[in-house]
Amino acid sequence: MIPRSSSMIRTVHVWLTGLPLAFVLFSCSLSAANPPITAMAFDPTGQTLVSGSQNAISVRQWPSLIETDSHPVEMDRILDLDFSPDGHHLLLVGGLPGVTGIWRVLSWPELSLVASGKGHEDVIHSSAWLSDERFVTGGADNHVLDWQLSNDATDEVGAKIVRRLVGHSRRVLSVATFDAGRRLVSAGIDRSLRVWTNDVGVAAPLRVLDNHTDSVRHLTARPGDHPTAYVASASADRSVRIWQPAIGRLVRFARLPTEPLCIAWTADGNYIGAGCIDGKIRIINADTVEVEQTLPALNGWIYSVVASKDDSFAVAGSNGEVVRVQPAFVH
Repeated sequence: MIPRSSSMIRTVHVWLTGLPLAFVLFSCSLSAANPPITAMAFDPTGQTLVSGSQNAISVRQWPSLIETDSHPVEMDRILDLDFSPDGHHLLLVGGLPGVTGIWRVLSWPELSLVASGKGHEDVIHSSAWLSDERFVTGGADNHVLDWQLSNDATDEVGAKIVRRLVGHSRRVLSVATFDAGRRLVSAGIDRSLRVWTNDVGVAAPLRVLDNHTDSVRHLTARPGDHPTAYVASASADRSVRIWQPAIGRLVRFARLPTEPLCIAWTADGNYIGAGCIDGKIRIINADTVEVEQTLPALNGWIYSVVASKDDSFAVAGSNGEVVRVQPAFVH
């Protein structure tokens, strides 16, 4: 594929508690007319970054951020992207607010349509895979839907709903899976986190966690091989909280000076990057919940942040720009 854009490199030095913390910020060159980028995901190799905006996805090399492909999608807004565990499928969710929610499953890397559907009565904000053939979607209609990909030739959409998880009183903004897909957690405007089993015969939550004092905007599970499963949540109450959802325990939390919109764990699960409305990413030590670094990234709100295998972060948001931020970790 032929590169479609160039990139530039800026080196920024940040002084924190008397120590120089240098990080390199790569920025792709984009037109000012580009729409906001609202979702990103790395492919299984970690060498390709996929981003979504209003009605298209872009494919970029990592870490150069050179765009190698742009693929139109019949969807008004793409609000989340997720690769299946085996890396063969890419799930896109979004839709038109107040009208309908839409999802698409594409093959990877061919980007051909595998399955598509609606199901929600409002836009879909978030999605997560339970297995290679099963995923959940959370929407503005307050529901979480559990989908199973189908090989039935009579199934026009290529998937069927196997469960409707009802309980949230307001729109669901984020869903995440943990414990190898055996459990999932959802959260949103009603400030609560609801923990569910993946058992299709159980539609009631296992427990409800309600420590947040404002909307919960994003959830993400700690990666890696750890004896205890943790999930982090970002909220409009200006906090990032770490949970042990299997037992309903709030482990610890970090207070931020501004609102986080999205979060991502580093590959080793030791740090959390929080993308905030002031265009900065804050690096939180997951053990001490101290904000160890505050790094400028964008001029505008950060809508999506994902961590790469090299401990840097891809950051994107309201200005239609994708940047790479490399914190100076001390291991």
